[in-house]
Amino acid sequence: MSDTANPLVAPREDSTRWYSGVFLAEDVDSLMASFSGGGWIDPAIGGVAAG
Repeated sequence: MSDTANPLVAPREDSTRWYSGVFLAEDVDSLMASFSGGGWIDPAIGGVAAG
């Protein structure tokens, strides 16, 4: 393999957070993100999922 970077391959990005895998914490995080979005349906679904 060559050491030159291939422009067609995206660099690896780590998307895990300290609460990854803790479902209640992930639900609360998505609920907070949907509240900041301003809609009403996403917080309602997120609230049901967290409940």
